[in-house]
Amino acid sequence: IKNIGVSGHTSEMFICHQMRPELGLVGDVTKVNTNIVQAALAQGLVPVIAPVGIGAENESYNINADWGASALASSLEAKLL
Repeated sequence: IKNIGVSGHTSEMFICHQMRPELGLVGDVTKVNTNIVQAALAQGLVPVIAPVGIGAENESYNINADWGASALASSLEAKLL
């Protein structure tokens, strides 16, 4: 299987804000940019996505991988997850 590694931060896939200050740099996804995933799929590649989001000040946020996958699937209007 051909794949490509993608960071949710550098690709600006997962736009986040800080979930709760006491949790540190843990983010809540507010927007999903699907461009890089759609481009990879169009080239026959399976994207392998690191669950890291980007904040308004370019900070990195750790996001729950299940929540990130769910947000991405919803944005892609996926029928299966």
